[in-house]
Amino acid sequence: IVCLAEQLEAHGQKDWRVPTTGELTALFKNRAAIGNFDQTGSYPAGWYWSSSQHGKYYAWMQRFSDGDRFNDGKYGAASLRCVRG
Repeated sequence: IVCLAEQLEAHGQKDWRVPTTGELTALFKNRAAIGNFDQTGSYPAGWYWSSSQHGKYYAWMQRFSDGDRFNDGKYGAASLRCVRG
């Protein structure tokens, strides 16, 4: 996932990265204003990865229907919404 974010070029920018859990929560709280999030709660599309790890093989993700967090194996599927900086 990190490699995908680092290779992303969008809107004329190349400094994209995977958000931390704190940044993902800010995106969740502002999801209506930002738009284009899957808010169905379905797995994997309604869940978004963070860069925050939970041990060697797990990372945190957040469901955008209700804000629930869960750690899942880094091999798992979920959506990704990159941030800049």
